[in-house]
Amino acid sequence: MDAVYVAGPVIRVGKTEPEWALNVYNEVQTAGLGRRVELRLPKAEPALEHAPPAAFLAEIERRISTSAAVIGVYAREISSGPIEISMAGMLKKPLLVLAKEPAQVPRLIAGFPGTRVAGLDKVGEEVRSFLDLVAPSAVAAV
Repeated sequence: MDAVYVAGPVIRVGKTEPEWALNVYNEVQTAGLGRRVELRLPKAEPALEHAPPAAFLAEIERRISTSAAVIGVYAREISSGPIEISMAGMLKKPLLVLAKEPAQVPRLIAGFPGTRVAGLDKVGEEVRSFLDLVAPSAVAAV
């Protein structure tokens, strides 16, 4: 089964910021239904959150490097998402960047080869199309 790493604001019980990111994650999950693909959402993990910086970095790099592709939820006010998205670009992973304001995605991110930038108006359609390209074996047989 192919894995797709989802970068962006961390999902925390009762406290995900910005709140609109939760809706995007729900749409990403819905778009992945019926496919043989593991969507690795950015959920809070106490052990990882308390890891020393070098161990934290190594684990995030491992997760990104072992994924077939990365879906990034870009929120300007959250620094982790753009950093993880940039790591994926440097690792030459196919990228789909979902942003409330696509024009605000930095050119250094949008310019990575294999990167698609999209707004939030058609998240499901964008994710399904992206998954078809990066994990074609993940499309479930009908």
